[in-house]
Amino acid sequence: MLSGGLQYHGQKLSGGFMLSLMQTRAGMDPIFMPDAPPEVLESIEAARYNYYMTHTYSDLGYTYVNAGLGLEYKLTDRLAVTGNWDYYYLRDGRGYVFGNETGSFSVIRTGFKLYGPAR
Repeated sequence: MLSGGLQYHGQKLSGGFMLSLMQTRAGMDPIFMPDAPPEVLESIEAARYNYYMTHTYSDLGYTYVNAGLGLEYKLTDRLAVTGNWDYYYLRDGRGYVFGNETGSFSVIRTGFKLYGPAR
């Protein structure tokens, strides 16, 4: 995981930028099953199951990126207007568990911030 950011604090204008990057990989070791005796194969249907490729069922690989930008502008000593943008991106390299989850979206927020009385 790699993460970092920058912040600026001025008298009226403050802001910041943030970026995170994460890359993951996961998988299982192969399963080695001994051959079942003929009497087991005759009585248990599941004993005929081939475990040869089961270690590939959960080969997962994700890339996740999150970026954000925020600004705040003080209108008075007790009131500021704010704006934030967040971006999220996920790349699903294998898509085995829930299907391919690759996608991205942005969130934009604006608002006002009230400061309490100075102490």
